[in-house]
Amino acid sequence: MPSQTNTDTREVLINQFKIKQGGVTMRRTVLTGLVIASLTIFCGFSMCISTANAALVNGGFETGNFSGWTVGGPNGGSGVALDETSIPGVVYSGFLPSRVNVRSGNYAAYGVTANTNGEYLSLSQQVNFLPGSHTVGFYMGNNQGGVFGIDQAISDQHLAIFINGVYSPFTMQYGNNNFPAGSSPSDMYEFSTQFTNAGGLALIEFRISGSGTARAGISVDDMFATNTSPVPIPGAIWILGSGLLGLLGVRRKIRE
Repeated sequence: MPSQTNTDTREVLINQFKIKQGGVTMRRTVLTGLVIASLTIFCGFSMCISTANAALVNGGFETGNFSGWTVGGPNGGSGVALDETSIPGVVYSGFLPSRVNVRSGNYAAYGVTANTNGEYLSLSQQVNFLPGSHTVGFYMGNNQGGVFGIDQAISDQHLAIFINGVYSPFTMQYGNNNFPAGSSPSDMYEFSTQFTNAGGLALIEFRISGSGTARAGISVDDMFATNTSPVPIPGAIWILGSGLLGLLGVRRKIRE
């Protein structure tokens, strides 16, 4: 029969083993918490960096529709379609056949306008800009049977870009009045403007127009904006804060 002394010794050894096991478990818990918190903070910073130059929502219309855009303006019709799709609403024989031209991807948008009649296609959306210099613009094409004029449309601000409702003149555009016809991606020409601001949300409006009294089918694709941040900065700060709270929780658990 074991003595009371031997029994007490075994209980002490067992308790010491349990304490050691608990210490290992505690250390594992602490390490796991530190890893999770560190990854959360890293992901927060990564989100800030990776979204710094993201594009406009659906800038290439690859959803097959105007998702993300507010569409307006007086015009003879608009839509999003595949390359070489016939554009409805164009009846002037000098412009027929009138088809969609795609610069990249599978889809492009189109608008049917006659500038002399005050018509244009308006596409707008809010963009979250980082502080600094920005370039916004689009690519326009004319996949039709003939050329059309653009100088008067630019003068009338029907072929234009507006920032928060303020007209911003083109810093790049096609250089001649007669906008050429063509059906390849290289026949899409850039129209863009540059501006600076302190950062934050800005309403960007692209107006597409051309021709005189006869309605033309105009293709537009690959709208873009540089130096943007689609994820608002407060959201990223919230993520970073979550990581810091995780670290504080681990520190408190260690003290306990």
